[in-house]
Amino acid sequence: MDLIIRNGQVVSGQGVRHADVAIRDGRIAAVGERLDTANAKRIVDATGTYILPGVIDAHVHKQGDDTYESVSRAAIYGGVTTIVHHYYPDSTDLPRDVAQGIELCSAGSMVDFQFHVRLTRLAETLAHIPALFDLGLRSFKMFMAYRKRGTMVDDYELTAAMDAIAERGGIVLAHAENGLAIDYLEDKLERQGAVSLDDYLRSRPTIVEGEAVYRAIALAKLTGCPLYVVHVTCADALQPIIWAKDRGDQVLYAETCPQYLTLTAEHFLRLGPRAKIAPPLRTAADIEALWRAIQSGDIDTVGSDHVAYRPADKQPGETNIFRARPGAPGIETLLPLVHEAGVNGGRIALPRLVQLLAERPAQVFGLAGRKGSIQPGADADLVVFDSTRERTLGREHEHSNAYYSMVEGIRVKGLPVTVFQRGACLLENGELKAHAGQGRFLAQR
Repeated sequence: MDLIIRNGQVVSGQGVRHADVAIRDGRIAAVGERLDTANAKRIVDATGTYILPGVIDAHVHKQGDDTYESVSRAAIYGGVTTIVHHYYPDSTDLPRDVAQGIELCSAGSMVDFQFHVRLTRLAETLAHIPALFDLGLRSFKMFMAYRKRGTMVDDYELTAAMDAIAERGGIVLAHAENGLAIDYLEDKLERQGAVSLDDYLRSRPTIVEGEAVYRAIALAKLTGCPLYVVHVTCADALQPIIWAKDRGDQVLYAETCPQYLTLTAEHFLRLGPRAKIAPPLRTAADIEALWRAIQSGDIDTVGSDHVAYRPADKQPGETNIFRARPGAPGIETLLPLVHEAGVNGGRIALPRLVQLLAERPAQVFGLAGRKGSIQPGADADLVVFDSTRERTLGREHEHSNAYYSMVEGIRVKGLPVTVFQRGACLLENGELKAHAGQGRFLAQR
């Protein structure tokens, strides 16, 4: 054996058990008690810690000040061993553009990765979708908002794309907000000189999210297209999701993010443009509704929605909040925050955390059996997690190129201490061991 991790508490979506994990040629060879260590090249003692499957963060934006190297570095410190980047093509020649993106990410990333390809200008790009499947891509992101930024798709485009993607067994990710209603509200408020933080919240009420979620669900059902609703924030958005899942006649997944599980609009009002995200932070009642949906299984996954915007992207919001770019960093704090609020908060047990952050993303995005679980034959992507180690979160301890932390000052108990990918040590007792180019592209089949 190349490596045996001994005496840990191995966590799966089904439970926790005391076991050793043996690794050979980058894959898990065995999981069991008192495995033979006589011929092991290396032994790691995990006494007093949990062994988790590497986290799969299926919602990451490499924009602003981040590079593929920097965002993957932060991922490792947070126990994330697979990133699914939301890739934004610069041209309408999608196959060439995306192939170049995979090459760039392969050269820079320290962890394994996939791409969700953002689709816009469907009249020009729809015909390229089959070629993207040939490249190993089957998940596609579309925005139902941001007309002013040129990224919004209308219902005709969304339906046409869903139809084409469903034909080939793919899945659509929807940013579900009613973009035209939001634009109207923004324009009306700006004409009135109402450009404060409170006005941003007024421009994106929960009903515009709920309406768009229902519409995305309806169009997905119409076309028979699997649908993944990203960053669900509120009870109004949960209602159509729960209704559709109870009906059970379509493939539907829902994601939320740690910020929506821990922070309220009051945090945005204190922190200002740096905490401007879209949809915005909501209420304590919405937080509890999200946790109930996690407990019931109506929410499938939790992703960070990480983005490291520059000061120049945020500072215009000091005088007009509508001029700040929406988004905040979070890949490194995904696991600690969900563990703190969920497990330490008594809302979920560790097996449910593993389902949300590893098992379910692997199942949704074509990686089951390879990523997201600790079982023989799977890649040896493992996190040694110390549930007793404490830290106050903040920029001082984070490793992306973001200039701030949206969760500065939050105290957590439970942190990754050692991280492996395919049996190689990426992080050991806080020391980075990985290098750029170590990550591999993971085709979705």
